[in-house]
Amino acid sequence: MRLLVSLASIGILLALLHHAASVVTPFLLAATLAIAFRPVTVALNRRGLPPVVAAALCTVIVLAVVAGAGALIYVAASDLAGDLPEYRERIDVLKTDLSIWLDSHDLHGAAASVRRFDFEDPAAGMLESSFFQATAFLQGLFFVIVITAFMQLEGAIYRRKLMRAMRTSAPVHWLEGGLREMQRYLAVKALVSLSNGVLLGTWCWVWGVDSPLLWGVLAFVLNFIPVIGSIVAAVPPILLSLVESGFGPALGVAAGYVAVNLVVDNILEPRIMGRTLGLSPLVILMSMLVWGFVLGPVGAILSVPLTMAVKILFERDEDLRRIALLLSDSA
Repeated sequence: MRLLVSLASIGILLALLHHAASVVTPFLLAATLAIAFRPVTVALNRRGLPPVVAAALCTVIVLAVVAGAGALIYVAASDLAGDLPEYRERIDVLKTDLSIWLDSHDLHGAAASVRRFDFEDPAAGMLESSFFQATAFLQGLFFVIVITAFMQLEGAIYRRKLMRAMRTSAPVHWLEGGLREMQRYLAVKALVSLSNGVLLGTWCWVWGVDSPLLWGVLAFVLNFIPVIGSIVAAVPPILLSLVESGFGPALGVAAGYVAVNLVVDNILEPRIMGRTLGLSPLVILMSMLVWGFVLGPVGAILSVPLTMAVKILFERDEDLRRIALLLSDSA
C-alpha cells in the first residue's frame, strides 16, 4: 500500500513539474552546471583562492564556453541563411529529377506533390522561429548562469548546514558520493560529445558540406540526448549534402555519422563510463521520453542526470528501493 502511495505521489510531483517547467527547468539546468563545475571550484579553493573569487572564475569559464558555442552557431547559421537562394535552385533541380522518376514508375500523385512542394516558405519560417527561440533561450541562459554562480558560492556553506541539520555526517557523505557519480558521468559525456562534435564536424568539412562548425556544435549538444540525439544531429547535414552534391556525397556523410556514433557511443563511451550510470538501456530511453515530456528539450538533455539523482534518492528509502532496483542495470 505504501508503495502505491509513493507511486501516486511521484505521478503528482511529475505533473506539478510539468506545469511549473518554466521555473523548474532553469533551476535544474543551473544545478547540473554547478555540479559539473564544482570540482573546478574546489580545486581553485585548494589553491588558496577565496570562495567568491573561485565562484567568479568558474562562472567566467561557463560564460566563455557558452559564448564560444553561441558565436560559432551564430556565424555558421548566418552563412547558411545567406545561401538559401542557392539551395532553392538546387532543390528545384532535385524536385524535377525526382518527379520525373516518380512519373516513370506510375506514381503520378506523388510526383505532383513533389512538384507542388515549396522549400523557401517553410525554411524562412523555420529560421525566423529559430531566431526568436534563440533570443528567448539566451535570456533564460543569463539567469541560469547567475543561479549557477550563487550555487557555486554557497556550496560549502550548504554542506555545513546539512551536517548541522542532520546532526550526523553520514547523509552528507552519501550525498557527496552520489554527486561524484553524476560529475563523472557529466565529465565523460562531455568528453565523448566533444569527440563526436570534432569528428563529425571534420567529416562534414571533408565532404564539402556547408557550415561544418554548425554541424559539429549540433552533434556535441544533441549527443547529450540519449538514443535519438545523434540521429537528429545527422539529419540536417545529410539533407544539406544531398542538396549541394547529390546522393553519393550524402551517403558518404551518412556513413561517417553511422561509423562515428557506432564507435564512440557504443564502444568508446561504455568502456570509459563503466558502470557509473547503473541504469538499464530501457530506463535511459524511457527517462528521455518522460523528462522530455515533463520539462521539454532541456529535460531530454538532462534526462540521464535527473534519473541518476532519482535512483540515488530512491535507494535511501526502504519502500522505494525496489523501484531503484528496477531502474538499475543489474539483475
